Amino acid sequence: MNKKKKSAKKVNTKSKTSSNRRKKSNGKNKALKIIGFIVLYVIFTIFSFLSFYSNLLGGFGSGLKNIFLGLFGGVSYLLPFIFVYAFFYYFIKKKKKEGYTKLYLLSLIVLNVSTLLSSILPKSEKFLIEEFYKNGTKGIGGGVIGSFISEPLKSMMNSVGATILSVALLIFLIIIFFYDQVSVLYALILNKISEHLKQKEKDLQVKFKDKEIKKKEVEPKESLKSKDLEELSGALVYDDEPETEKSPDRFDEILSSYEEEKETLNIEDNVILIERTQLEQELLNEKENLDNILSGEKNIIENDGETPAKKTINRKIEYKFPSVELLEDNKAVRTGGVGDLKEKAIKLENILESFGVDAEVVNIEKGPSITRFELQPKSGVRISKIQSLQDDIKMNLAATSIRISPIPGKTVVGIEIPNDKTTPVFIKDIITSEQFKNHKSNIAFTVGMDITGNPIIGDLAKMPHVLIAGATGSGKSVCINTLITSILYKATPNEVKLIMIDPKVVELGIYNGIPHLLIPVVTDPKKAAGALNWAVMEMENRYKLFAQAGVRNIEGYNNLCEENGDEEGKLPKIVIIIDELADLMMVASKEVESYICRIAQLARAAGMHLVIATQRPSVNVITGLIKANVPSRIAFAVTSQIDSRTILDMGGAEKLLGKGDMLYYPSGESKPMRVQGSLIVDKEVERVVNVVKANSEVIYNEDILEHLEKEQTFEGDVKSKEENALDADEMLPQAIEVILDNNQASVSLLQRKLKLGYSRAARIVDQMEERGIVGPSEGSKPRQILITKEQFYEMEFNNQ
Repeated sequence: MNKKKKSAKKVNTKSKTSSNRRKKSNGKNKALKIIGFIVLYVIFTIFSFLSFYSNLLGGFGSGLKNIFLGLFGGVSYLLPFIFVYAFFYYFIKKKKKEGYTKLYLLSLIVLNVSTLLSSILPKSEKFLIEEFYKNGTKGIGGGVIGSFISEPLKSMMNSVGATILSVALLIFLIIIFFYDQVSVLYALILNKISEHLKQKEKDLQVKFKDKEIKKKEVEPKESLKSKDLEELSGALVYDDEPETEKSPDRFDEILSSYEEEKETLNIEDNVILIERTQLEQELLNEKENLDNILSGEKNIIENDGETPAKKTINRKIEYKFPSVELLEDNKAVRTGGVGDLKEKAIKLENILESFGVDAEVVNIEKGPSITRFELQPKSGVRISKIQSLQDDIKMNLAATSIRISPIPGKTVVGIEIPNDKTTPVFIKDIITSEQFKNHKSNIAFTVGMDITGNPIIGDLAKMPHVLIAGATGSGKSVCINTLITSILYKATPNEVKLIMIDPKVVELGIYNGIPHLLIPVVTDPKKAAGALNWAVMEMENRYKLFAQAGVRNIEGYNNLCEENGDEEGKLPKIVIIIDELADLMMVASKEVESYICRIAQLARAAGMHLVIATQRPSVNVITGLIKANVPSRIAFAVTSQIDSRTILDMGGAEKLLGKGDMLYYPSGESKPMRVQGSLIVDKEVERVVNVVKANSEVIYNEDILEHLEKEQTFEGDVKSKEENALDADEMLPQAIEVILDNNQASVSLLQRKLKLGYSRAARIVDQMEERGIVGPSEGSKPRQILITKEQFYEMEFNNQ
């Protein structure tokens, strides 16, 4: 037995020694492999340097260089430096994890630069690897790899799109690669900016205390010059027309009315205008008042915190209507003679006949921007067949766009074709018309001219709310300016009050200081929700007054006040203008949507009306609830039929020409109307606003301003309380002391020292990072401690 035990012990010792020998041999083999790899890597790096930056290696060096260039293109010249950087980071610093990450990022950067070099080149006709390789060896493009990635991108988005995508991705990768340095630089820049702003604020406070406001003198211009428009020949005479198969005699009857038209587009020549000398005298008499208004204008803009002088909106304000002389005259002439229209009509009939559609033009209406040919199809011809030929008609007539739709109330189809030159419709043409002057509503506004040249007047009292939508530059802002200017010419501040909400800041700021405003133009989206909330409260208060007085609407209430001799008791109508709904919906979509729907549903009888404008007609902005409660629409040119359906519930707006061309769809109409919007330029707006400010006193409503301040303060208090409740952990001070005592910030340290669970300890560390006590996470490394004990005790003392 003893012998067996001894033999077993010998066997065990032998196996142990053999395993130790194997381990030693494996360790030696690994060390040899690592050394061999390092030697080969260093040799390869040296060869790459010599190949690219010298001719010492001869044919071998040039071959190695061509391989790299053929694969990666011009970025290959950076590869030797990348090899050195990788060797330094991985083997000398021994940061394996960071080394791997940096290597991956460098590889992606190389691939991206290679792709960028290939993206700049035009797309190849054939996908040939040999061609890509040859170009790479010549230093053209990004070699095989860059072309392999860029060619599919160029086929999808052309060279421009592929280049933009590559540049954006390259910037992103570089920021990630140098994240630590960028974050430090960002913090330094922020500190410098904050210090500079604080110093500037102190300097401004000192300046405002000592500075005297200089008075500005505004002298009336001797004459109000209109823009020099191109003089166009408008003589509408018959030309000698070539004989065609169809007899042109019937067009003579259709177009005979054009012979009697005047060349200019002035609608009314008998309008009584104020003499220029009288206007100058009025302006000089009111100069002192104008100085006061203009000197205080800077304080009005974006100064919601000021305490206004007066409180009630019912106080009577003396108001002098601005003169129409402040507006530009329209000197444009109607272009294109009867001969051109007749020729187009015959050509249109021939085109339709060539496609098997038997129809004839029975009437022609030439408007400012388009001409409508009224087509009478023969019996049995479907409208859908004519509409399906839209692209063919557009091509044969060489038109930019055409619109085909039945005309309500007529048995004809209208084909609307753009004019060669658009004739602008100035706001003065509409304001001086009999239709506008004789309109009974004080919230009527100029829309524009229809195809027949008749002025179109909108009435907010009948609408009673309107949605204005269109792409950028289509005429949306001009439409809002014409609406506001029309109210300034039509109503006194005692009759109509305005609330303007302008999240874009730059659109409606010019109207600050006009007497019609209840409050200064609201530019803060959060305060805009508060203003709409006040409007809902005002609407409910008005209904309570109506119930007490036994009337049904604002007209009945004001008539009752007039009968009782209570002029100050009359309620003004309130028009709420929102210039960009999308910006409000991004900040407070639920509140804004609910307030808008509440006002739109009930505010008509209370004399409150909404004008909502947006350049993003998507379902996220114009929700179903808003569409259902805002019945009137004005659609300007949009980019797609989907946007047109969002606004109008039908297509058509995508075919508009822009620059004021609109589809006007008021409540009660069966189909939208094509209208050329009235034009008002910035200089006209400035002149009208300055005169209105000079002749009237501005009175803001204190109740609304106080309501906005309370709403904002309440929201801020609620948010701060919620944040403090969520952020403050009772163990946070003890945890800070622990990391300062141990000079180490990690979750595991807090778990051991304070006996906390992982999740709570991790939350405390996150709270320290938010407060600037520890730095951001750096992987497996402990976080950097950013404060000392003395600083922590000072913070604790200040918080008590």
